[in-house]
Amino acid sequence: MIWYDLIRLRKIKNTKICYNHKKDEEYVMQTKFQPMLLLTVNNSIGNKKKHFTIDNLCQLFNKKQNFTNVEKYALDTIKTEASTEELSWFSKDYHIPLSKIKHTSKFI
Repeated sequence: MIWYDLIRLRKIKNTKICYNHKKDEEYVMQTKFQPMLLLTVNNSIGNKKKHFTIDNLCQLFNKKQNFTNVEKYALDTIKTEASTEELSWFSKDYHIPLSKIKHTSKFI
């Protein structure tokens, strides 16, 4: 792989450049990108079967009422533990207005 291609790939969020010491070459390793807000929410939920996906988290902010207990817990976690940077990055990356995120957290 040409060095220019490796530099270009570093700008992609879900790509990581690694160095293989045995073969003395660089290679591209695909990693699964997860936003910090999702990691914050899932870190506070002990049961892995109840962990959120990105789609679940996006749907949570579009929901207006009838939250389940896990969704209420996730919203409470976002309200208490998530930083403003996490919220702004998530809203920018997934095109969810920040006002919707703040409005949803009032329903807890």
